[in-house]
Amino acid sequence: MGKISRFVKALHFSQWPIYWIHRAMDLLPPNELIRRFRCRVLRLCGLEIHKTCKIGNGVFISQYWNLKVGENTGIGHEVFLDCVKGITFGKGCNAGFRACLITGTHELVTNLRTSRPFDETNSKPITVCDFAWIGARATILPGVTIGKGAVVAAGAVVVEDVEEFTLVGGVPAKKIKSIPTPD
Repeated sequence: MGKISRFVKALHFSQWPIYWIHRAMDLLPPNELIRRFRCRVLRLCGLEIHKTCKIGNGVFISQYWNLKVGENTGIGHEVFLDCVKGITFGKGCNAGFRACLITGTHELVTNLRTSRPFDETNSKPITVCDFAWIGARATILPGVTIGKGAVVAAGAVVVEDVEEFTLVGGVPAKKIKSIPTPD
């Protein structure tokens, strides 16, 4: 890790500098070169993002330090990444337009006087294994693992793990069919 990224990571008291750098890059035109440039700048800030990944415009990332992105992974425009408990993308993954990955949740019980407290028990990390594809506007909830080569259909809400080489869709997401494995 370079001197600059170690320095930026040492500023653990605030993620605002990374946030503003990331937001400023959204002012650049949404083309292939800019998507790769965005990843490289975030890497310089100390994030674990492979140099070959691509991140689209308008992507929201909470808790930048809890995001890990593998090689040749593409994160589409306006994807929401709630990394409170961590999100890991393997290599060759895709997250479509406005996909939503949520790792944190709140308790169901309320005292009717204050907001619901954060639920540490049910907030869990999300893992997207190699070559998985998350369709546009799909929602992935806490603790889910998307298996290798799996596909989540557009608009699906995934509440449980997805097996390898499986297509899931619907609300809640159910198995639609198996995907042939490569030779």
